[in-house]
Amino acid sequence: REDAFDPEYVEKMRSAALFLANYVWPDYTWELFNDTFQQTKNVLLRNIKNYSAMFPDENVLTYLASERRDGAVPTESLISFPVGGYYILRTGWNGKESMFILKNNYNPANEYHCHMDNGTFALWSKGRNFLPDAGVYTYGGTTELDVKRKEYIATASHNTLTKNLQTIAKNYSKGRCLLTRTSEAEDLVVTQNASYSDLTHRRAVYMLDKEFYVIVDEAFGSATACDVNLSFHLCEGTVVADDSSTECAYGVHTEFPDGNDMLLRTFSETASGFNAETGISHCSTKMNTYYDRTYYRVTVDKAAAADVSRFITVIYPARTAEISATFTSDFDESSSSVKVTLNGKVYDL
Repeated sequence: REDAFDPEYVEKMRSAALFLANYVWPDYTWELFNDTFQQTKNVLLRNIKNYSAMFPDENVLTYLASERRDGAVPTESLISFPVGGYYILRTGWNGKESMFILKNNYNPANEYHCHMDNGTFALWSKGRNFLPDAGVYTYGGTTELDVKRKEYIATASHNTLTKNLQTIAKNYSKGRCLLTRTSEAEDLVVTQNASYSDLTHRRAVYMLDKEFYVIVDEAFGSATACDVNLSFHLCEGTVVADDSSTECAYGVHTEFPDGNDMLLRTFSETASGFNAETGISHCSTKMNTYYDRTYYRVTVDKAAAADVSRFITVIYPARTAEISATFTSDFDESSSSVKVTLNGKVYDL
């Protein structure tokens, strides 16, 4: 029915089609951000085929609609949708790549189906979703279900930063994109959100050597006498803690029988009040069902308004690695510099 619509409208649909094509994981499923429900490959592939028929000049649609048989292999490693607030970093397009989706929406009214989770992300690698979104579980409607809904949409239930584990309030989801940059060795996205009236969260995500990721989190503002928390929720399976709390570092690694594993290590610049823990959180892929999974959280004190809480997290596809990370510049609202050493190789970022 394309002929029933104004050509300008059809062109606007191009952006929506391209977003979905870039949003699906390599196995043609998708992430459960916001109130998105689990969907099958058959449905999503059928939709992409329809989009490709509408826009045959879009190579990525041709490539994915043909299940990677037609069209040129896409070369984009960083795909941005800054108005909606989604950023995709990917190591390739062969179906076995790693793919990182960063979410930082502009939704001041916290309307309806959008969860209060700016700065969160999910990471897929070689067929496994290592840091899936919490999902939806329920729309609420009863006292009991309303409590459950608040749990799943809570900021602390996502892979992002909080103040005192508080959920981002109405009028505070105003995600901004500060910078994108891409090259053969480094892809970078920097986003920011004033998540609370007195605390702003800036997050920089680097993809390095098309192999691993570094996340730099900085929390600044007039907030005093509060905790700053950084949470990461892993997938179902064996997750082992790597405790270096005496050095203000903490993390986890997975142990899967197939050897497809992921290691996360967080380094805190702030030593005051440093505390790290693992625990159990929930993930829902269907209404009224969930499974248990492991999260880890690093917390520090922000005592004074001038204090800035800064963290570096390295995410590497292995069980073990030699990793160190430190900030190499003082805090500045327009820049940041860190040094990461991974298995002997130094990255000045």
